[in-house]
Amino acid sequence: MDLASFSHGKRKVRIGKVRRRPNGVSEFVEYVVGVQLEGATEASFTKGDNTMVVATDTVKNICYVVAKHDDMNSPEEYGLSLARKFLDEYSFVTGVRIEALEKPWSRAIVNGAEHVHGFLRGGQGEHVGYVEMRRQGSGISTSVEGRIEKLDVLKTTQSGWEKFYRDRYTVLPDTNERILATTVSVVWKLSQTQDVDYSSIYMTLLNCVYDGFFGDPKMGKYSPGVQNTQYLIAHRMMVLVPEISEVSMVLPNIHFLPCNIPAFVKNNIQFEDDVFIPTDEPQGEIRCTLKRPTSFRAKY
Repeated sequence: MDLASFSHGKRKVRIGKVRRRPNGVSEFVEYVVGVQLEGATEASFTKGDNTMVVATDTVKNICYVVAKHDDMNSPEEYGLSLARKFLDEYSFVTGVRIEALEKPWSRAIVNGAEHVHGFLRGGQGEHVGYVEMRRQGSGISTSVEGRIEKLDVLKTTQSGWEKFYRDRYTVLPDTNERILATTVSVVWKLSQTQDVDYSSIYMTLLNCVYDGFFGDPKMGKYSPGVQNTQYLIAHRMMVLVPEISEVSMVLPNIHFLPCNIPAFVKNNIQFEDDVFIPTDEPQGEIRCTLKRPTSFRAKY
């Protein structure tokens, strides 16, 4: 039998990094890192020969060594530094895959003021960077993906679902008034990896989600369905960030069903778009991917 593919590495390496500024203000980030190494380890699988295997404990240690010297300004930048370290350190490693997930921490507000070294868990989803770096001839090929994960959003009005296809199995009524809630997942691919402000791109795309989903802070924005809202958000992302060559979104429906329980009916209690029953199983799942035309060339 042929060994079709093989790699090894370390997952769930947790790293906390404090950046201490001269003015006494601290910055803090936490990453969860995964590494997979490829190349020269076939004999460890087929013959039990571990001579060319970098121990996964060593892989973990290098994650921390790179964290010591890297500012960790974004998961993508850290991932690039880490992947390069493995290729520089081990000539027999032919490819590296890095996933770095940033856990959300936000600065604590105490009596209306930002605390200089206090932080709270939670906030604007998770920022994930995915880096692949491979030897290619005499050079190195690099690809970078960014992701927004686990971003929970909800709006209490300005959403509907109407005029959809009906047949004898359809029982869902039309509505132009409902809660719209989802957990946003976005993946974007970049057409270049150098001279890129990854943190700025992440914040731009995060704001695209907020603006496209919520709309104007006072007036909102009506959504005729998750499909249209999803497409408009992804389209705006590509308009605002020319470095993006492709963006994919997954938006599951997190349902809040009107509460018309028998006790309401028995006591003549009316549902007035006020009491709902949250449920996420089963859930609808809406996906789309936008790509630039092949004739497009980003201008930098």
